[in-house]
Amino acid sequence: MTALAASVGQDLQLSQGAVASITSIVFLGIALGCGVSGYLGDTYGRRFPVLASYLGIGCLATACSMTHHFMVLLVLRFLEGIFMGMGMPASLTLVSEMSPVSWRVPLMAMRGVAFAVGNMIAALILLLDDPKMKALNWRHDVMLGVLRSEEHT
Repeated sequence: MTALAASVGQDLQLSQGAVASITSIVFLGIALGCGVSGYLGDTYGRRFPVLASYLGIGCLATACSMTHHFMVLLVLRFLEGIFMGMGMPASLTLVSEMSPVSWRVPLMAMRGVAFAVGNMIAALILLLDDPKMKALNWRHDVMLGVLRSEEHT
């Protein structure tokens, strides 16, 4: 979504400050989500926050692609950040708790590689939409990103 910020701003006719807030509010949500993740993981098991994260991100990203109002998009991006943050610590802990000691470092490295591959897929979606990134169809691109990530879960 960060790479799509300019297109979102143009589509919704937002000021630069509003575009910046849509991009940065997600990090506040991630911080909050990371904070709640430990409690949820300890109370309901590590699997719950990871699965909730996938479901929440998919639903909220889809809702973001459909909104036409700045405040609604801002709230949805914040909530999406919470779900992103919820899955991060729980998945790290789950890998450490469930893997043999000799596999922990390679599995953590594979998590990093999977993250990088996801970013490359997102960049490819944008490149295929508009190589010059001047007239991106941000709603369509977000949906493609959701469908691609949900397909591989």
